[in-house]
Amino acid sequence: MEIRDLLTRGVTLIVDPRNLTTSLDDFFANYGGYLEYVIAVAKDVSGRVFYSSKVAPADEEYPTFFSEALDTTDAVGIRSGAFVNVFADAFFAADPAFKTYTAEGQSIESMVCPNKPAFIEHMITVVKEVAETPIQALILGNLGYPHAQYCYCTDCREEFTKYADLRHTFQIADPAANPALYNQWIEWRVAKMTAIIQQLITAAKEVKPSLKVFPTYPIDSESGYVAGTRTNQGLDLDALAKMDKSLAIEVYPWTPILPDIGSKDFTDFIENLSFIGSLKKLGIDFTMNHWILEDESEYNLARALAEAVKITEIYTMLGYPNRYQSIREIRLGLGT
Repeated sequence: MEIRDLLTRGVTLIVDPRNLTTSLDDFFANYGGYLEYVIAVAKDVSGRVFYSSKVAPADEEYPTFFSEALDTTDAVGIRSGAFVNVFADAFFAADPAFKTYTAEGQSIESMVCPNKPAFIEHMITVVKEVAETPIQALILGNLGYPHAQYCYCTDCREEFTKYADLRHTFQIADPAANPALYNQWIEWRVAKMTAIIQQLITAAKEVKPSLKVFPTYPIDSESGYVAGTRTNQGLDLDALAKMDKSLAIEVYPWTPILPDIGSKDFTDFIENLSFIGSLKKLGIDFTMNHWILEDESEYNLARALAEAVKITEIYTMLGYPNRYQSIREIRLGLGT
């Protein structure tokens, strides 16, 4: 779908330099008159950033993209936000000390174990650096554990062993063999993740109290909707939504094709978003994020989904994010 068409329909763009077909200057020259609000990616899944950071490595191809984008929006009065990938970080994942593992000892290259204090401190610094820029909103992407199959690194197993007061070092959560221990494992992960995300949001708002911070919350039929997100990613829907009264719902992040209006899949999805109504009564703001809207038909499907649950803001990218296919497979538990 043409950029101008998206903007005239009120869609907010999340701009990644890897998806631009023109220079950043040309992008603003061509579309600046249509832009009221734009989100610029500050850190992508490579683990590299698009600005000069004290702690994070700069992207070799686009080392100043984020800084230049914010300079332009600030100069011409366009509202702006930042998108920061958190636990998808290929730079740190290359280090064995930060890898995330299955119970069989298999690791992946695109995501880190969230239970690493040094990485959390790194991300706190990144979040603070980004919050210091002239942005009004911050979106935290790629939150949570990679999948229920991760993480069984030594740190996670030993910490859970002490938490659960086990006689022997914890090996694997098996819902069939020991349902009680499995549930304890899942809830321990949820508590860990909730605390970590709260740290990041608190850090950002210490720098800029007025900043709106939107944690992303993926919901996909292929990964089991809300229950699957809690089990696989360790994300607590209510807790995330209430942290800054803001939540970005990622609809069908791993299933690119949106369901037809009126279909069973469409109805099922709306039913699984029924929580939005009650949370809105608490003053929580929602956005609906979908990776790309390729044509008019897909835009209409996205708009229909949003209107059905009374979400007015739709965010999209101009192309799939870096390493999308590999992360999709990880999130769905494929290939492990």
